[in-house]
Amino acid sequence: MSTRIRAIPSTLSAKASPLVPPPSKAFDPAVKAVLRHRLTYNIFLSSLAFAWVQVVVLYIWTLGGLQNIGLQGLISMPFNLPVILVAVLAWFTTAVPVLVLRKSCLTAHQPVQTSPLKTLQAALRRSSTRQAFMTYLFSAACATALHVFVSRTSEAMDPRLNIFVKSKKHPTYLNGRLLFLILSQFSVSCVALLRSTMMDRLVFRWPSHPNKPITIGDYMRVMTVVTVLATVSILLSLPLFPILRIFLRLPFIRTLLKPFVAHFAKGSYSFVLLFRNLALLGRAWVLAWSTLSIWEVAEMIFDSYVSRPISISSPETVVSGVSSSDMVFRYFAYAEITPAKIFTASTSILWPALCRESLITLGRDYQHFLRRGAPPLVPLLPPIAPAPQVNIPSTPLKALHQPIFRAQAQSPVQKVINSLAGNSGAEVPDALKSVIPKPPPTSNLSRYIPQLKVPPWFTQDRPSKIVESLLPTRDLDLLIVDVLSRITVASLTDDKYGVIQRDIPKILEAMCVFLEEIEAYQRDMPLGDDEERQKAAEILGRMAEGLQEGISRVVRTFGIKLNAFKFPPRVARKLQGFLDYL
Repeated sequence: MSTRIRAIPSTLSAKASPLVPPPSKAFDPAVKAVLRHRLTYNIFLSSLAFAWVQVVVLYIWTLGGLQNIGLQGLISMPFNLPVILVAVLAWFTTAVPVLVLRKSCLTAHQPVQTSPLKTLQAALRRSSTRQAFMTYLFSAACATALHVFVSRTSEAMDPRLNIFVKSKKHPTYLNGRLLFLILSQFSVSCVALLRSTMMDRLVFRWPSHPNKPITIGDYMRVMTVVTVLATVSILLSLPLFPILRIFLRLPFIRTLLKPFVAHFAKGSYSFVLLFRNLALLGRAWVLAWSTLSIWEVAEMIFDSYVSRPISISSPETVVSGVSSSDMVFRYFAYAEITPAKIFTASTSILWPALCRESLITLGRDYQHFLRRGAPPLVPLLPPIAPAPQVNIPSTPLKALHQPIFRAQAQSPVQKVINSLAGNSGAEVPDALKSVIPKPPPTSNLSRYIPQLKVPPWFTQDRPSKIVESLLPTRDLDLLIVDVLSRITVASLTDDKYGVIQRDIPKILEAMCVFLEEIEAYQRDMPLGDDEERQKAAEILGRMAEGLQEGISRVVRTFGIKLNAFKFPPRVARKLQGFLDYL
């Protein structure tokens, strides 16, 4: 009987290599948790603080300033319970809807339109534009209702902002002063929507200085813009009231709404009414300014906090973010990738995933730029050879387009119809020409319709927008180039097994080819001194400088050691120029 052989026990165990987790389970939830925390504790609280300060200032101004309330009233005003409640209501009905709209409709990228007309046409086709308009209308209506309530409860004199006029004879007549405030707020909503559309505020704004805090200068700039927008809104709302009066004079509308608006259809259209109601214009301007200021400050705070980098310590989690389906999350991932995180972890696992996704992104954007923004061509399948036809011998038949049965004598009209149906080429007799109906005469009405002259700047393509459409994700590309070049430079001393250095030819080829194409576009771009061409040149120059910095960083570090790699002739000539310059 043989002795059973038993394996020698050992404390050594085979540890599985850490793999890069999918972004939907690692990086995306971490980023969403950080953004949710920023929205709750930074964006909401900061906008609430601004609304509180604004309500305190408006209360002090409404009560007559420091002379009427005194120093003690000035100190206690911010902590007054009615003031705090009004501030919370103003923030909840004005700032929160706009912030929720930005959060729910924010996208990483939208097709860049090259002219203001195309921008408006594209915005009207999107459902997010309708959501934004309804949000602005709801917020403006709530701000109007809150202003009316505060004015009637805090002002010493009656602001005359009731829903109906104080008349015993006509108690159902609507108050014209309140209607003007509502129309002015409608104009404010339209102006805010137009500004949001032209600035593409529902698209993520790539930050030039990610960690820059909000300064007093930023608030002053926003207040200046708000002052201009409020003035424009009130000027645009002035024609709305006469237009409303003309609309109410229509027979059907006048009959339907006569118990409520009969007094608006009476009287003449005089500009004297404008000067008799300057106080109402001032009130409308203050309401428009307060509404727009809360909107603009909330937008500024949102842009500042959302675009700041997100700190994540795990290298595997950070690298998994480069393959995220959301381009904004990719930006956050590349912003956190450093050479230390790559070399302290398993380089053989993290680097292939990082390098592959980075080169795919650069290659896709390069192809988009090479096609000058055109969609990729769909490969055409070879045509299928038709099946051979078998010719069966048969006797040819001549088609007859006439009745085959003997009929009675036909009328002249029937003969003409049969001849036309049979393609016999018979002419219509002169006696029957009056029977055949003639086509109605076409009248050229376009010459009687006034042509709207659109200014050229509204329809022509802008060079800066054309360049932006060719490089839609240029900020992400520059960040990728910076990350790849820094890791490549650090691999000269930290990459012991040459995992990263074997991909140096691919990295330099991607950068050199992209740079060469941008330089060719810069040479072909027509020169000009206008502002749009300067913006286009600035965008191309920034992209070219980023690529040049990434290439020169690698060339300065490796120098003559690059001779150990094989490059295509086109790339080798480009690298030789960098070596000669250094």
